Amino acid sequence: MKILVTGAGGFLGRHLTSALDAAGFETRGLDLPSTSHHPREGFIPCDLTDAASTRAALRGLSFDAVVHLAAASRTAPEAVAMRVAVEGTANLLAALGGDFGGFVLAGSSAVYGSVPAGDQPVVESRAPSPAGFYGAAHLSRERAVLDSLQGRVPAICIFRMFNLVGPGQEPVMLVPQVARKLALAEVGRPEPPLFTGSLEPKRDYVDVRDVAGAYVRWLSSGISGVHFLNICSGASTSGLDVVRALCVLFGQPAPDAAGLPRAEAGAVMDLTGDGRAALDLLGWSASTPLALSLEDTARDWRRRIRDRENRT
Repeated sequence: MKILVTGAGGFLGRHLTSALDAAGFETRGLDLPSTSHHPREGFIPCDLTDAASTRAALRGLSFDAVVHLAAASRTAPEAVAMRVAVEGTANLLAALGGDFGGFVLAGSSAVYGSVPAGDQPVVESRAPSPAGFYGAAHLSRERAVLDSLQGRVPAICIFRMFNLVGPGQEPVMLVPQVARKLALAEVGRPEPPLFTGSLEPKRDYVDVRDVAGAYVRWLSSGISGVHFLNICSGASTSGLDVVRALCVLFGQPAPDAAGLPRAEAGAVMDLTGDGRAALDLLGWSASTPLALSLEDTARDWRRRIRDRENRT
């Protein structure tokens, strides 16, 4: 079975292509020409926001299924996030032409926005109401996929992923940012501050290796129709508890909750996913405890910093 994975050089993309290889799939990875992670022979360099480049890169290629991971990061400017989400997805779909059996989209729990405590954990049937441009960008690409492919492609699945965590993540999110700074402090190169922003909000953290397994299950399932699935752990943890756990792993004093910044008005304070639909449809549920994900992240950053120190 031939699979195209866009965003193959990213955090999830690298774990997914390895998992697909292990499962016996024939995988082609596509990502920006500038990516530092070319995952395999046959890598397709392509900027999806360039329609002509996308057509040229995919001309003459055919796939049994497509996994669309490529997206702007949470730190990208609003215009960039929307362009990648809307134009990038439209260009990909136009270049592919719908000649494949399945399409799975890497969506985001950010489409739900702020959910009242009484409605948590959130289920897939909840009407999306994104609180910021990142969620709005993901909702736009969900709609682009459905508008283009529904009725033309036998199987479409939108994975609304919650907060990914695990080894190999770049320091653009709380966990890898803090782990990196603690690893630097450990070798005598502290880089304050340890964190920025409020640690009050709670998030549902799910290990990237478990998430890769969910994609493999869907691609192996032969399920048809249109599905939305929360890819989550079903439990939420505050930023403060995450930072405290990382500090313990590095033998550093944990921050005192007193005096920490408060969350901004309108912030999403808690977002916990209900994963029963993924369990019912795929037999999948998250199995890696957050404590193990944090241990592996700490080990990964210790190795990265040690390797950097050895090169200097």
